[in-house]
Amino acid sequence: NQNREIILDKFSGKDAVADRLNKLNIHYSSEQLNKITNNIKRKRSSRSLSDIELLSFV
Repeated sequence: NQNREIILDKFSGKDAVADRLNKLNIHYSSEQLNKITNNIKRKRSSRSLSDIELLSFV
């Protein structure tokens, strides 16, 4: 049984963002998920986001 970590970057979709937020036990609405995903996509860097960086978008 392998645990896979989903990498979040500017190419990530809503499902990947939702999965990471769920693993962090963060509750969100569909509108918030859209905003968070759009903010991630606007990042200039293509490197993956840490959990701390993701939380800065919430």
